Amino acid sequence: MKKSAEKYHSEVLDEVFAEITPEEQRKADYRMQLAAKIFDAMKSKNISKLELARKMGKQASVITKWLSGTHNFTADTLFEIGGILGIQLLNIVREDMNPVVSHYHLMVSDSGDNQYIAVKKIENDGSQNQP
Repeated sequence: MKKSAEKYHSEVLDEVFAEITPEEQRKADYRMQLAAKIFDAMKSKNISKLELARKMGKQASVITKWLSGTHNFTADTLFEIGGILGIQLLNIVREDMNPVVSHYHLMVSDSGDNQYIAVKKIENDGSQNQP
C-alpha cells in the first residue's frame, strides 16, 4: 500500500517566499527555463552530463549545477553551450531597432588638370546630405 505524502507547512518558508520580489521571481524562472532548454537539447542529442562536461573542459558537477536552474550563466558560456548542442540560448536581435544602413553617392569629375570628387550621403528618407 502506497503512503501518500503529507502536506508540509513551514512558517520560515512562507516568510522567505513572501520576501521574493516579482523581479527576482522572473530571474529565477528564466534560469530554470534555460536549464530546461539545455537539458532537453542534451536529451534529444543523447549527450550525457559527462560528455557535455568533457566537450566544454568542465567537471560533470558543473553541468549538474547548471541543470539545477540556479546558475547565473555568462553570455560566453551560453554561446558555447548553444554551439555544442546546436541550439540558440541567446536572442540579441532587437525587433524595435532599424538596421543601420548607409548609402553614399560618389561623383567624380575630371576637367583637364583638376579632378573633383564629391560625396553625398543618402538618408533613409531619400534626401542627400554632405558628410
